[in-house]
Amino acid sequence: MSNERNLGKSGPYRLDRVLGSGGMGVVHEAWDTRLERRVALKMVHPHLLADPAISERFEKEAKRAARIEHPNVVRVYRVDTHDGRLAIEMQYIDGTPLNVLLRSGPISPRDAADLLRQVLEALIACHEQGVIHCDLKPGNLLVTRNGHVMLTDFGIARALYDSGALGPSSESTSAPITSPMWGTPQYCPPEAWEGGAITPQWDLYAAGALIYEAIAGVPPFRSPTLAALMKAILTTNPPPLKTVVPDTSDALSDLVAFMLAHDPLARPASARAALATLCETPELEGCALDTLSIRNYVELEPAPRVDAERSDVVTPRRRRLALLASLFGAFLICAAIAGYLIFPGRDAQPTAPVFVTQDPKASNLLVVENTAYFGADDGIHGNELWCSEIGADNTCKLAADIAPGSVSSNPRHFLVRESGGFVFTADSTEAGAELYFCDGSDSKSNNARIIKDIVQGPIGSNPEAVASDGETVLFFATNVSVGRELWRTNGIDADQTVMVADTYRGVESAAGSRGGYKTADGVYFVLQKDVSRGATLYFYSYSDGSLREIADVGEHAASMTQVLRHLLFANSSDAEGYELWNFDEGSQEFGLLHDIWPGPHSSHPSEFFSIGGRAFFKARTPEAGAELWIALGNPVDTSQIFDINPGAGDSDPYGFVLAADHIFFRAKDDMHGRELWVTDGTIQGTMLVADVMPGSDSSEPYNLVAGRSYILFTANDGVHGEELWSARLVDGKWQARLVIDLFPGPLGSEPHHLQWTHDNRAFFLAKTPDAGETLCALLPGPELEGIELQGVEPTRVHTFRLRQDDGT
Repeated sequence: MSNERNLGKSGPYRLDRVLGSGGMGVVHEAWDTRLERRVALKMVHPHLLADPAISERFEKEAKRAARIEHPNVVRVYRVDTHDGRLAIEMQYIDGTPLNVLLRSGPISPRDAADLLRQVLEALIACHEQGVIHCDLKPGNLLVTRNGHVMLTDFGIARALYDSGALGPSSESTSAPITSPMWGTPQYCPPEAWEGGAITPQWDLYAAGALIYEAIAGVPPFRSPTLAALMKAILTTNPPPLKTVVPDTSDALSDLVAFMLAHDPLARPASARAALATLCETPELEGCALDTLSIRNYVELEPAPRVDAERSDVVTPRRRRLALLASLFGAFLICAAIAGYLIFPGRDAQPTAPVFVTQDPKASNLLVVENTAYFGADDGIHGNELWCSEIGADNTCKLAADIAPGSVSSNPRHFLVRESGGFVFTADSTEAGAELYFCDGSDSKSNNARIIKDIVQGPIGSNPEAVASDGETVLFFATNVSVGRELWRTNGIDADQTVMVADTYRGVESAAGSRGGYKTADGVYFVLQKDVSRGATLYFYSYSDGSLREIADVGEHAASMTQVLRHLLFANSSDAEGYELWNFDEGSQEFGLLHDIWPGPHSSHPSEFFSIGGRAFFKARTPEAGAELWIALGNPVDTSQIFDINPGAGDSDPYGFVLAADHIFFRAKDDMHGRELWVTDGTIQGTMLVADVMPGSDSSEPYNLVAGRSYILFTANDGVHGEELWSARLVDGKWQARLVIDLFPGPLGSEPHHLQWTHDNRAFFLAKTPDAGETLCALLPGPELEGIELQGVEPTRVHTFRLRQDDGT
């Protein structure tokens, strides 16, 4: 199987995809052909380093950072110039930025203390090498799946600004500066605003600010304008953490206040001193300072990212699967091919075509009518666009070889265009990552072509389609001169593919890969307005193509829903914290709908889901923790439905799906772990569907997909691994049962991306013993037919016979 991606090349690097972009440069996931390892490659914008003196200083600063070797610091391997651009080769980490994780709400004081411990250990290593980060913020902390924290992007901004590329010139490391805007204002200490010296205490202040936000849910200082923010930081103190989150110990609250002191000399003397104090807090009771680095060391070699877009990448989990498969040998392989199906019966038919993608970034499968489109690698054409139509032969065929030869176009981010066809992102050597259109009307004669080369050359704009209405498709794309902004296209013409608006002036990005909330008339988006105002709610109108600003909102407004004419979302204010807000489309009034947790505390409403004039969502209170709530679009009818996990413990309900006139969702309690639950909006109608993993262990149900009288989902019962399950109401009782064990044994096939076809059949993806992917067709008749995509033979067909309820 080919491992080539070849979005483009830069010197010895093969550029696979864009990880992110901003005012200073573009970061790629890349392959170093010299040492044959995956790396993160940051290419600095040429205009920032036009002066040779600035380029020399920048390179010197990055090389200093390369001397840092610590398990909590992303390694800088080398600094070089390729294709006329300065490039920094760094360790590739498969992690999620902390600011993304915090969108779902704050973390516990204990978890925050462990986070701070790792940050301080990273700062100790940096400061001992003479490197001061100067832009420490949640977005520069990567958190892996096992909770390991990695500090990245250090020393780069300061090198530029100290050199005069983006700010006043200064040759001294500790010389004063006159503008804080090269950092992130909410985390800049008072000395940054007053032209003070750059010292290690700068980073300690930023660490205190981000931990305050992680626990409280909001930064210590927030203001509508940059001037007001500066005044607040210089003249006021934030409320003590203990008063905002009572679960915080006095010792941890005092330490954070210590780190946020106005005077740098009043803060801890060093990161090591702060760490010693942290180890004395109840949150880290029993933690020995001299064993921290050894005890928490995790070797993180550059590894392929875990992403369903790349089915042929060997992820850490897949490496484990491959190892166990080799131990079990032919038994597992044969058992996977000989799996059987227990289907819930012919009466359980879906009502209409439903296109489901639980994770919008894992969009490597799209069903259009009866045809599935997906990316696959046959070992000849690279990873390209394939399709399969449920029919007599059930075979797959190549739909488009966008990057001819063995290189890969890596098709991803599929979105149906409502007037026909679909768009997706693909890579080519000439144009990089750009937006493509496929007719999709006839699976026997598919075609795909680029719509517009937004960023000339091999870099690409890395577009991601987010909404469609008629011929109009909205997508986010990155442009070097304007950052990442909202664009629109008719899917066909290059001259009809234009940027909607540059909402964040300059090279800063207004949005990453955020989607929006679609209504009958348009789409609501939360975009960045500017550095002082932060996130702003916009409405894009399909009728006139305009983008209208509505109001300043909090980051959590990215999660929203609609009840009648009311748009519900989370927003923040100093008086009420993050609470439930409302925009009335009729009166155009904007304001607080309900203060769920009275006072300045934040309830963090999220996971919105609307049906029949009701909105279900998750919110937090001190008495019940994060539980299930319901709103009817007015302040009176907003209430908690049921305390699923009695007491202050969280049940963390999310993943709402409507099936059989009931709302299914995932929730946890101390007795059953995380399992499948159902509600009709009442206390009596909120109940556990089944304890798939008996006892307090979690079955972790996910990929919930609705049918008419049943629901399909993936769960782990501890015996079969993660496999496909169903649940339906039988004689007044909910029953859950295993549908198919595709990968016998405790590992499971992890079925995902189940999507309905035009005639009520379904496609889904599943893992194979050799760490590959299998495309399966789920039929409501007597058979399950799987189209297997393993190795270099993606057109092989396997038929799985149905085992009826009577055993025949």
